[in-house]
Order: sequence, then structure tokens, then C-alpha cells
Amino acid sequence: KHIAVTCISPALPAPEEAGGGNGLRSIQSLFGKDSLFILSIQDENRIDYSSLSSQQVIILSGLRTISSGLAQELSRFVLNGRSLLVFPPAETDTGSYKNFLSSLGTNFYLRPDTANTKIDWVNFESEIFSDVFDKKGEHLDLPLVHSHFPMSRSSRTNEEILLKMRNGDPFFSKYNYKKGTVYLCAVPLDPDWSNFPKHAIFVPLLYKIGVNSQPSSGLFYSVGAEVSIPARTKLTGENVFKIKGDEHSPITGNFEVIPETRMIDLQPTIFVHDQVKDAGSYLLQAGTETISGISFNYDRKESDLSRYSADELITLYEKTGLSNFSLIDAGDKDITKVLADISKGVKLWKWCIGLVLLFLAFETVLLRLWK
Repeated sequence: KHIAVTCISPALPAPEEAGGGNGLRSIQSLFGKDSLFILSIQDENRIDYSSLSSQQVIILSGLRTISSGLAQELSRFVLNGRSLLVFPPAETDTGSYKNFLSSLGTNFYLRPDTANTKIDWVNFESEIFSDVFDKKGEHLDLPLVHSHFPMSRSSRTNEEILLKMRNGDPFFSKYNYKKGTVYLCAVPLDPDWSNFPKHAIFVPLLYKIGVNSQPSSGLFYSVGAEVSIPARTKLTGENVFKIKGDEHSPITGNFEVIPETRMIDLQPTIFVHDQVKDAGSYLLQAGTETISGISFNYDRKESDLSRYSADELITLYEKTGLSNFSLIDAGDKDITKVLADISKGVKLWKWCIGLVLLFLAFETVLLRLWK
């Protein structure tokens, strides 16, 4: 499945200026040429708000201010479990960003610091960089920073710093908010501020953000259970959702059903009730497009352990009129031994041998006394 990425930026530059202070060239080079991603770029003055709910990642690059309408849509976007990535402009309306970012539980931009510095710390323990570097030494070639926006510091945020500068300021941070994720960069995608957009670390960082934006789900669902599945795609009137069985499976190959669909937080959600009867692999499709694969297994929960009492069993036995029926109340005894005694009877040979030996001993004593 493709990962939908949208970049919202100021008025699009002319082709010869593309990728200027907005960093569009860097973003297009990464997401626009990789078949895993579907990239769309929108002018901040002509945003198609109806398309935002079907995206996995939204990048804000170079927006001087965040309008109230856009702030509301982006907040809903993050609440629905998506990823938002923010690159500030060179001239930032810090008040606008403060209000918007604070509403998402993140730190916010302060006045720019024009001192030269560089990135000198990488969070190798994060899921972003854990498998990027072969060598995790102190002599890595990391981006230079000519100017940057320091961040406010608050213990109320759950900030995870991914890259830190020599002066101790965070360069790139991650915040988990509700079901979604917000990433903040301390510099615009502008070579006057940093060589970050052209540095080798830029590609794996943004690539992992895109890949990690994919929602995680359970390995399988239970047959017969009430199941809700976020579709995470835009649905039109012609493209109804359907669940199809694996065409190569003799059990589910001919299965096809149109499940119930509801819009929850502007996102289509599939509800599967008791329509799936057999365990196996299925496909979730919108029209002819396959959205994802889903698996169903039989419920592995324990069976109901309630049981009939002895009196209840006798009552049932009398009602059914069974002629060959025995009620075994083993109590604390070994049930295997109880069943063996029933099938083979009580073994008395040990008692007989014991009695014979006892009488022989008694007879021997009498004979000695008689003499």
C-alpha cells in the first residue's frame, strides 16, 4: 500500500526557483521519486481540506502563520493517528505557532538564534535511528547549523529529542499526542540556515517518519467478533468497501461481502460483525483497489467452564430416559483409577493372599502351642 504525503507550503515558486526557502526540491526528491509514497504539494492559499483526512503524513514547510481553519484541520488530523512534520519559515509568526503547537502538547518556537553551531548528538535508541547507522561513534559527519529557532522548554510535554545541537538545543524532536505524532525541526529547509536538507541524514530521517506513519494493527481478528477496521483512505460513492477471500484458498476463495461502513472523525471505518465465518486471509478493497490484507482466526479464549451439578445431571438423565447411565462422583479421587475400577471391577486377590498368609501364621502358632 502507498503512503500518502502532502506538503503544504507558500505560493509555489517558479520551476527555476523550486526548492528555495521552502525546501520543496528536497521533499520532492525524496517522496516524489519513491514508489512507496504518493506526494502532493498544496499552496497554503488553495488547500484542499477534503483531501487531508486521507493522508498519512502532512508536512508544513515555510508557512509564516497557521490560520485557525488550518490549525483545526491539522489538530483533527493528528488526533486521528497521523503524522505532522513542521519546518518553520525564516520569518515566523511565533505567536501563531505558539498557539497551534501548544494545542498539540508540544514545545513552540522562540526568537531565532543566529550563532553558528552544529548537530553533535543523535538519539540512536529512537525507532527512527536505531537501524540507520552502522557505526555509532563520536566522529560522525553531522549537519552544520548557521541559525536556528530555540524551543520553549516544558516538563509537561513528552518530547523525544532525535537530534541535538552542540549548544544543547534540540534540532529535531518528536512528540506523541493522543493517537498521532508531531515532529518539529528547529530550522527551515533553507541552505542559509543549515546544510541539513542536503545532508545524508536528511533522507533516512524523513523516510523513517513516512514509513512509521503507517498504522499498526493486530496480527489477526477473531472470527465472529465485533471488529472495527480504520480504512485510512478516501471513499467515493462509486468505490464501496468490500472484503474478499484469498482466491487461492479452497475455503475463503469464493467469499465476498460488503461490510458496514461509518464515518468516524471524518475517517471511513469498516465494521465486521459475524459476516466472516472461516479463519483465513482476506483482502480489504475499495472498488478495485486493495487497501490492506486482514486475517481472521478462531477465538482462542477459554471455553465456558460452568458445569451441571450432580443433581442437575440426574434430573436430565431421568427426563431423557437413558437406560445405560451411571453418574460418577469421583470427589478427590483419581478419575482414571475410578474408571478402571468400574470397567474391571474391584480386585480382591490381594485381600485373599493376605488372608491366606494370616491364617498360615495363625495355624503355625497353634501347632507350636499344642505341642
